[in-house]
Order: sequence, then structure tokens, then C-alpha cells
Amino acid sequence: MIRPISTATSKEAPNASKAASARVAATPLSLAHLTVLEASPTQLTILAARAGYAFVGLRLIPVTPSETPWPLISSRAMLRETKRALADNGVGVLDVELVRLTPDLDVADLEGLLETAAELGARHVLTQVHDGDFVRAGEKYAALCDRAVGFGLTCDLEFLPWTDMRDVGDAMTFLNAVNHDHGGLCIDTLHLARSGSPPEIIDAIPPRWLHFAQICDAPAKAPQTREGLIEAARGERLWPGQGGLPLRAVIERLPPGAPLALEIPNRELALKMPAEARVRGAAEAARALLAEMQSAGDGRAAN
Repeated sequence: MIRPISTATSKEAPNASKAASARVAATPLSLAHLTVLEASPTQLTILAARAGYAFVGLRLIPVTPSETPWPLISSRAMLRETKRALADNGVGVLDVELVRLTPDLDVADLEGLLETAAELGARHVLTQVHDGDFVRAGEKYAALCDRAVGFGLTCDLEFLPWTDMRDVGDAMTFLNAVNHDHGGLCIDTLHLARSGSPPEIIDAIPPRWLHFAQICDAPAKAPQTREGLIEAARGERLWPGQGGLPLRAVIERLPPGAPLALEIPNRELALKMPAEARVRGAAEAARALLAEMQSAGDGRAAN
């Protein structure tokens, strides 16, 4: 449980050392809802502000049957309260989630999601493909992007190693086929590593698709089963620097100023550490990594 909180609380290659140093120094952080999914949208916003995040990501649609959704789409009172907390604390909404492109999805049913996202000032809609028929999924994705245009949103694909769209190559083929200006590709460092893709593959992604990335760490050795991959993704992620993922090599390849969304759910940590400490610890770990990268870039530039 989270204690109540008052709403009144106020594409460059890595060898370009100077550019990389400047880039990481100005990198904004976003707090993904999955990191502390027990937090209400208002609580999440205030936790983010206290720890110095620039943005939050809000889950408007539940992903698993066991989730209790925060009814931002249906509750005007909750939406007003969240908007007030965002304004009072100077926090923006980076993305909302989650649109799953399934065979039976009717894109018209997502109008409320898009309207709410726009009212919150969100920039992106995190989107996944859960359909082995990429032609059918592509038609739905194009329709979603068409609707997103009117709300000033992009629809950013997240590939998952345990689905038919399992890696960067699948996502790029899909995005090239749809060819929509409001499309995008969200790199999640865990999914990138678990798909067997090296960080260098990011160099092949058009920068216009890379609006933001999701960052976490994890053991270098991947689970060997589909169930293990899902379990680790939903509750066993680590703070930056605590695992063996090549986070520096990923971040160096992102466009300048691309926000980093810290998506770090950890069930074991949640049992022994309050939400505010987890949120702050994740941010401090990310900033330490960025500071190390900046220092290393400055050192190379001076030589």
C-alpha cells in the first residue's frame, strides 16, 4: 500500500564523444506506471515529482486480468484530480498504455483512450501486436495512427520476445509496411536483450521512430521459457547498474533528448521497500549511469 499523498505538493554513433556527452546530460526521465502499478495516477505523479522525474507514463487500459484499472477514461473526477496533480507538480505525461492489437480489436473502441490521453497532454500511445497476421494487425495499426493524428499522438510499437513480433527486425518490417507518420518504435532494454538483438541494431532504426525508450536492467542470462520471460518482465526487473544489460550502448544510440522511461517492476523489492523509495532509487540509479556516461564522454573528448 502507498501512504496517502497530498495533491498540493508543489542518430549518432557512440564514437561522437562530445555529442554523446551533451545528449546524456540533458536526458529527461519518465516514471512508467508498471514500476509502481499500485499507485493511483495522482500518487504516481507526486512520487515522480518528488524524485525529479520530468514525466510519467499512465496505464489507462489493464494488461492482465488480475489488474484493477485506474478508471481515468470513465471517471471525470479522477481525470480532473490527475490533471490538477500534473499541473501543480510540473510533471508531463509521456505516454499512455496499453493498446494491444489483437485479432478481435475494434479500433473505434479506443476513442476514449485517445481523448483521455490528449486531455492529459500525453505524447505517445504504447502499442503492441498480439496477432500473428501482420497484414490484419497493420490495418488496425494504420487505423489507430489515423485516429491519433487528430489528438497529436504517436503510436509507438513495443516488440515482445514471446510474441510473433519478437524483435527489432519484425517491428521495422511492420512499420515500413504501414508507413505512417504517427508511428514509432519503443525500445525496451529488457526486450531488446531477450530477443537476442545487439545494441548496434538501433543504428538501423530511423531516428524519427525513436520518440522514447524504456529502461531497466536485468541479469545477462535470460530465462529459458516463455513463461519465465513473461514473469521476469512483469516482476523481476532491476535498477540500472544492478544487472548485466548493455544499457550504455543502447542509450548512446538514441536520438538527442529522447526521454528514458524507467519501467522497473520488482515484486521482491515491493515487499520490503515503499513505493517512494523504489521510485527515488530507480531515478538515482539512472542518473548515476548517465553521469558515468557523461564523464566517460567528456574524458574521451578531452583526449
